Amino acid sequence: MEDPPVLSATERSIIERERGVPGLGTLLDPDAFLQALSARVNGIELQSARRTYIRYKPGANCVVAYKLETELGPVDLYGKAYGRDAPVKFAKDRARKQVPSALGPGRLALEEHAITVSVFPNDGKLSALADLMDPAARMLLLESVLPGDPRVAASEIRPLAYKPERRYVARLELGQEPWGVLKLYTRAGYQAARRRALAFGAGELLDVPRLLGKWSHPGAVVTAWMPGTRLSECLSEPELGLDRLLRVGAALAELHAQNPDEQLPLRRPNVEIDTLFSLVETVGQLLPGLASRAWLLARRISSLIEGRPFSPVCVHGDFYAKQVLLHGERVGLLDLDGATRAAAEFDLGVFIAHLERDALRGRLPKGRVQPLAEAFVKGYGGGQSLPVEVYVAAGLFRLLHDPFRHCEPDWEQRIEALLTRAERILPRSDVHPLSEAKTPPLPATSRVPVADRFGVSDDPGMPFLSDALDPAAVERQLARWVLGSTPFTLQQVRVARHKPGRRCIIEYGLELDGEPVTLLGKVRAKGLDVICQRITSSLHDAGFGPESESGISVPETVGSIPAWNMWLQRKVSGSAATELLAQPGGVELARRIARAIHELQRANVPTPRRHSLEDELRILHERLPLVASANPTWARRIEQVLSVSSRLGAATPVSGFSGIHRDFYPDHVIVDRDRLYIIDLDLYCHGDPALDVGNFAGHLIEQGLRSSGDPEALAQEQQALEDAFCELAGEHVRETVRTYTTLTLVRHIYISTLLPKRRRLTERLLELSERSLGIER
Repeated sequence: MEDPPVLSATERSIIERERGVPGLGTLLDPDAFLQALSARVNGIELQSARRTYIRYKPGANCVVAYKLETELGPVDLYGKAYGRDAPVKFAKDRARKQVPSALGPGRLALEEHAITVSVFPNDGKLSALADLMDPAARMLLLESVLPGDPRVAASEIRPLAYKPERRYVARLELGQEPWGVLKLYTRAGYQAARRRALAFGAGELLDVPRLLGKWSHPGAVVTAWMPGTRLSECLSEPELGLDRLLRVGAALAELHAQNPDEQLPLRRPNVEIDTLFSLVETVGQLLPGLASRAWLLARRISSLIEGRPFSPVCVHGDFYAKQVLLHGERVGLLDLDGATRAAAEFDLGVFIAHLERDALRGRLPKGRVQPLAEAFVKGYGGGQSLPVEVYVAAGLFRLLHDPFRHCEPDWEQRIEALLTRAERILPRSDVHPLSEAKTPPLPATSRVPVADRFGVSDDPGMPFLSDALDPAAVERQLARWVLGSTPFTLQQVRVARHKPGRRCIIEYGLELDGEPVTLLGKVRAKGLDVICQRITSSLHDAGFGPESESGISVPETVGSIPAWNMWLQRKVSGSAATELLAQPGGVELARRIARAIHELQRANVPTPRRHSLEDELRILHERLPLVASANPTWARRIEQVLSVSSRLGAATPVSGFSGIHRDFYPDHVIVDRDRLYIIDLDLYCHGDPALDVGNFAGHLIEQGLRSSGDPEALAQEQQALEDAFCELAGEHVRETVRTYTTLTLVRHIYISTLLPKRRRLTERLLELSERSLGIER
């Protein structure tokens, strides 16, 4: 498809809103990118650039794949724009192996734009891709994957698909006859693909790719070539009989009936719902005007999925017509990399959602969708306990970002068309769309004091904050989105915290049912944090309410205001544990805190987020070089700290895997007599439970140093915390807790440089880290 010659107005707005990725404007604009690249490629005429793929993470990075037309012919490459960690990324990029390209060097650094460029076959995460282009290296790679296979020596490869830093797919041919499919993965992608390649077998109708070989070092898998015609190539043909769709449905039922030895990950309804709400963020970042509609639709879908019986089966995970091969009476299913255990309707909904999208694009006559879908479902085995339409709407929702990602013309209109179709296809429910919602009567606006000591009304990264501080607007939004017809009086508005261009917390003081209530509005510049909202709500409902017998609670969520990227929760009463730990009774409080975090971890609320010890080390390797750059005299010491930290991490066992707070320290525990509230679950994820306790302990060391000059000031409380947690979780976690304590202390070296009042502690923290790591000076 032809890409527009210039940026659209919507794309310019995205660039203007993005504060964390300075090179986004250059990377997204084909003309600007070509100009920046031309300055680095001497003697080669670059004639045009066309975007083919975009993967954008607001505030973090953006990958754009380009096809260039040059005087030497077409050239494929991709650029990656970074955020504030660009210097670290550039250093890593320079250290990577590269091979020469049609443009000369395999990699280029556009440092003035914080962009790296990788020219095919160079790839930042698929290191083996370059080997495929060299005959000798390709031979070694294929012989390692397929030892003893005589076809390897004379085979050629033909590319089929490529997503930068994700996956490369090629066909293996012998004398122009295909015999295999080679896939290259990232390290994490390979482990998942390897398990799934062994999971399934053929059935009466069903064929699946047969594994021929695998090799973990480059992350390569080879499966046998499957003959046939893709269903996507003949869907629109009038002569395609519905009996074909009956067989496709029956073949999918055979897949769902299998019970593989390989354990597939479980995709609970909570995960599906979290995925929908994370896409609400994506839509809001790309097209803010559609954010409210997307949020309402996600809420409607979620309300229909939640609370239904969940009977997981082994599903394909990305099932649509392009993944289906028709070969005589046989039906082959391709690309099982996304296979998981989930509701059967998941695959059915995705398949029909793609039919709906093809009709919207004009690739399939609209009148064909219903008979094709009905035949497919009939072949599968008839209706389901949950209406398939709910999962069709969910499938369309998951496709919302595709028009932007795949650089489709008029992508804005295509996203809205998908959203509109999903709204119309969803069965009626008691959760009404915005156009049908009745606005309750508004309370009278009074003279309400507004305290904004940070000046957030002038934050260009969150221009809607001025409305969030306007009492009249606040009353309207609370009445419409949060409190409904419940009478209330707004009494005060106060900005509690503010990170310019990123986050803000606003306190709304109300009188509600004759009682004073404070709501905390949590705002995020890059979009409504629906995942955090849902996790907090799920924990509250999982036994952490205000009257829980355990005496452990999380704040109650009360709703959200999509136009302000804000979700709200009740503010709890009490005092932060920070000061109380340093007072008499601190040791007993530390034991209570250990029990509280252990209970929260045991709840294990599902979340798509993951965090490992490797991620913790990566953060250190990204942040500490910035301290070294600003303080060259410490550079060698910091380098040694990072090196020893990495060795410590490599030698540390994983103590377990569960839901974790991930930002657990004394400020995030509120003590209200016999009740403890755990707050600020913004980083909640799945990871090692030892991280939370080690992080808390590391903060106690830093707190002692900062408040009294003595890092041992809270040593008794720290030991009580560790001992109590090990009693609950098992003695085997102690070593891992202590590793995370040390790594937290190392991280504080960087944190201290961000706050003027703490910079005096930076060298002391460096010394403490060296001592904890056993580094002698």
